[in-house]
Amino acid sequence: MSFISRAKSDVEILRDATLVVHYQFEDNFLLDSGPLKLNATKSVNGLRHVLGVVGRAVEFAQQNSYIEASGFVELGMGNEPFSISLWIQPTQVAGGGTIVHVSSKQLSWCVPFIGFSSRGEIVVQVWSEVMKSIIGPNITMTGEWTHVTQTYSSENGVRLFVDGTFIDSTESFPYKLGGLPLMITLGSSETTQVCADNGAIVTGQYLGLMDEFRLYSRELTTADIYALAHPPQQKILN
Repeated sequence: MSFISRAKSDVEILRDATLVVHYQFEDNFLLDSGPLKLNATKSVNGLRHVLGVVGRAVEFAQQNSYIEASGFVELGMGNEPFSISLWIQPTQVAGGGTIVHVSSKQLSWCVPFIGFSSRGEIVVQVWSEVMKSIIGPNITMTGEWTHVTQTYSSENGVRLFVDGTFIDSTESFPYKLGGLPLMITLGSSETTQVCADNGAIVTGQYLGLMDEFRLYSRELTTADIYALAHPPQQKILN
């Protein structure tokens, strides 16, 4: 509960209601700047601050480097909509790599949600009896930032947007899970278990930069995604 001595806008109220977590990667890699304060629990090996899209970003600079956060209840409910938004600037894409990995030790369940194919294509996916994957464009290593958004709803399935532009979607399907809180690992696959199906993602270490990771408990609109990919007075620092 909080008291604000002004009238909040519709945009602010919607953000407070549906933004689950927002890692800006500023002074502390682990701090959540969203309304729920779901700070990450662990950062491991070779992480460093670099200039980012907004302020500073985090660089996964060596093998076995990752950030881990837990307690994502609604993401584990199944059939609930969600959206993941982040900026990446890879330094290596050949042979794959895991950008966002989701798992549950209680369920012995894990899925790489966002990562690269063996050919360096961006992939987003969700499990529903079989893996539902979208293979997007190649992400070239030009030293530029790329904005990636994955959304899911039971009506629209999984959708992929790159730099605010719609790429593709799956058919509609139910997203089934056991109703337990999930863990999110950024930059690598979860190290203690092997997923039954990695889909189109070749799992492994993501080498590169990441900034402005957001998870929402709703399916973002096209306008929402375009705004995230084109923030006001955008200043991308390489």
